[in-house]
Amino acid sequence: MAEPSSPRAGGAIIALTTIAGALVGKLAHQPSIGILVGFAIGVIVSLLIWRADAKRGN
Repeated sequence: MAEPSSPRAGGAIIALTTIAGALVGKLAHQPSIGILVGFAIGVIVSLLIWRADAKRGN
């Protein structure tokens, strides 16, 4: 029997995209919008990772 693989976590992705969004937003002189957009992108990517893990059977 094969061992089940461990699920991947999306928390780091949310944190990194939020920080990246703040940095990009600062360059555009809109850091608050950058934080929100970065957070939204991180949540979307994390949900996609969660969905892929669910399809793998974890």
